[in-house]
Amino acid sequence: MELLVVMGVFSLTVAMTSAIFIQTNRAQRRVLALTAAQADLRFALEEIVREVRGGQIDYATYEGSGGVSVPSDALIIKSAAGSRLKFYAETNPTICPNGVAKCLAVDVDGQTQSVTSAGVTLQDLTFFISPQADPFSVDAPSGLYKADAQPLVTIALKVRTAGSKTEDPAVLSAQTTVASRTYAR
Repeated sequence: MELLVVMGVFSLTVAMTSAIFIQTNRAQRRVLALTAAQADLRFALEEIVREVRGGQIDYATYEGSGGVSVPSDALIIKSAAGSRLKFYAETNPTICPNGVAKCLAVDVDGQTQSVTSAGVTLQDLTFFISPQADPFSVDAPSGLYKADAQPLVTIALKVRTAGSKTEDPAVLSAQTTVASRTYAR
């Protein structure tokens, strides 16, 4: 009888310890997934912010396609070096990393590459560009500038990362607003 009680207590202790171990492993995988998504999200935002600050919005390209739409699914800028950069959501498997259905991509003068890494899927990408008219060009009939504001870009980004198990995915969102340092008036 005493042996049965000892075995019961021992079995209960082992079961509780195993449950704690499994929960700790799940929590660790979740934290690792969050850390990976956060690092990738931070890198992607910093890449876009760096290019916007150093360059300027390519209003000529937007005006050629009907103007700046708000919100926009792509950001087209001219870098300080004169290159044309386009940030957008890409679904082409030859550009996105292996196993990623949708990624943030940048097209630099016709050369496209992914900004986000493998294991991180882009869920949403939106750009809010202000002003919608080029503040550096003059309206011919009135002789006034088309807009009277510093160009700003608000970037809203949402990514999802998959952990090693189905219960491990993490979704993170971030938003930032950046102004171009170029104000050529």
